[in-house]
Order: sequence, then C-alpha cells, then structure tokens
Amino acid sequence: MDSDYHKPFLPKGVPLLVLEQIEKLEGKAWAGQITRILAERRGRTTSPQVTTAIHRLRDYGFIERTGEADAAKSGIKRKLWGTTDKGKTALQEAVKLYGGFQRRPDMYDQAAS
Repeated sequence: MDSDYHKPFLPKGVPLLVLEQIEKLEGKAWAGQITRILAERRGRTTSPQVTTAIHRLRDYGFIERTGEADAAKSGIKRKLWGTTDKGKTALQEAVKLYGGFQRRPDMYDQAAS
C-alpha cells in the first residue's frame, strides 16, 4: 500500500474551533470555558459537542492535559488542556486549507428565524 494513501487528519468544524480556543488559552483551557466562548461566538454550541471534540483531538495527539484546577463553587476538578506541537501544526495547516475562521451569518441565522 502506498504510504501517501492516507492523508493526515485535519480538524474542521467544532473540533477545529475547539483546537483554536485551546491554543488561544495557552494550556489553561477547560471544556466549560470553551463551550461558553464558542456559544457566544457561533451560537448553539453544546457541552457534548465540545467534550467529544476534546476527546477526538486528544486521541489524534493534538492536545494534552496540562493539569487540573478546582472549580470554586462546585469543588469539581476541571481538566485543563493545551495544544501539542502536532496540534499547533494541524491548526496552522487547517487555517491555510479552510481560509480562517470567519462566521457566515447566513449559516446559523436562517435556522433561528
């Protein structure tokens, strides 16, 4: 089998947005925080979408756990995530391929009308 047969995985959609936020937050990103940021930015982003994206990005080696933090109110430990070198490279390649992260208003606003 030809070694070029399988193209490397590049995240897109919610996983790409999650990877972007983890990179921006520099190793201090946790799922609830990312969910809030994406919900404000793109609307209709749910916690299960973000959690699934985090698991997939971790499985591909794009992110890794950087520690834990205690939630002040609930006492539940938050898993903190940061990008790996492989994740930074994938993010750069995806931005080149997909042309950035511009939100198209018509994509999400029509369904809400």
